[in-house]
Amino acid sequence: MKKITLPLLILLIFSSLIFAFSVDITKTRTVREFFKERTDLQIATDAVNSYIASLNEISTDVILKASELAKGDNRKTVLKRDVDKATEEVFRKAPMTISELMEKIKLLSIINLAELTKQVNAYGDELLQNK
Repeated sequence: MKKITLPLLILLIFSSLIFAFSVDITKTRTVREFFKERTDLQIATDAVNSYIASLNEISTDVILKASELAKGDNRKTVLKRDVDKATEEVFRKAPMTISELMEKIKLLSIINLAELTKQVNAYGDELLQNK
């Protein structure tokens, strides 16, 4: 039988406290029911956990952006318009600016950049023909 050292015991207690006080956006049972209503497939526990982690991350992004918008208007309350605009930004429902698009293009390899150039030229030609 292995002995538990004091540092290990402290680490275990601290880890369990962090876990006990973390809050997820949803519960495992809710995710399972959500999946069950939409598909005839089962969902694995690790898939549920991954899905919840993704929802937590996305929700945090929306909350932080909405809070930033409210603070920018010198308010202490997040309004529906803040959440709507934050959600739009997080999910990119609005088109990218040219500068944002250029930053994405800079990440492409030379081969992908050449392919993008071909597709943009083809689209431009199509637009000119339909004029």
